[in-house]
Amino acid sequence: MEKVRILIVDDDPSIVGMLRKFLAKQGYEPLVAQSGKEALSAVRRAHPAIVLLDVRLPDANGLELLTQHLYPELGDLPSDRDVRVWHAGGRGTGRAVRGA
Repeated sequence: MEKVRILIVDDDPSIVGMLRKFLAKQGYEPLVAQSGKEALSAVRRAHPAIVLLDVRLPDANGLELLTQHLYPELGDLPSDRDVRVWHAGGRGTGRAVRGA
């Protein structure tokens, strides 16, 4: 059975390392993007089931990336795919939103 792919979009190596290790131990396939550009490429290439999205990225605002780029990309996935996106700001805020 294919592992569920989870895309981690964050430029903080300590957060990425912690999430990658935790998700792998739980049986998921963690993917990593450290910028908005890498996130778009990973979504196109890997079609993750879940995206963990930092709001503050070096080349993009995470919310703008989500609404202007990721949602259109997610909308191009087959209709049987349901993608969850979790975005978090630097102050412990977060919100789950549904794509696709």
